[in-house]
Amino acid sequence: MGEQIAPNPGGAKPTRRTRHHTVDELGAQEVFAEAMRTSILVLSFALLVGLSVSGCKTAGLSPAGANVAPTRDPLPPDCQTLGLVTGKGGGTFGGGMVSNEDLIEYAMNDIRNKTAELGGTHVRHDPPQMGSGDGTTTSVTITGTAYKCPDTIPRSQ
Repeated sequence: MGEQIAPNPGGAKPTRRTRHHTVDELGAQEVFAEAMRTSILVLSFALLVGLSVSGCKTAGLSPAGANVAPTRDPLPPDCQTLGLVTGKGGGTFGGGMVSNEDLIEYAMNDIRNKTAELGGTHVRHDPPQMGSGDGTTTSVTITGTAYKCPDTIPRSQ
């Protein structure tokens, strides 16, 4: 009902018409639509890969965090306990592409930054805990306690 045969001037091959487009135009639209679908798929894949890599947490050390001294040793009683802190490095996506040493560094940066956010000067931390996925280390978690110590307590690292 919505189709009709277009006039055939000069013996040219008849062209079918739908409501507003010829079949040839529809072919071009289908090609364009397929190209758009392909472009969307490619962009989606690129976004997924980008998010996967960015899923690897790589905490940089803030200026305040650089002033926090990490230690495994007990701190003197004149240091005020501020609370428990957790530092994380890596992640399920992308963590396997980072060395264990770097994952530990990122987790240590994170715990020092969090201690600084609490106003701390020192963080007494536990050994790093390695998390794995697909047979490789993908994340590191370090737990500890944030302290605010008097200026007389050295911040040697």
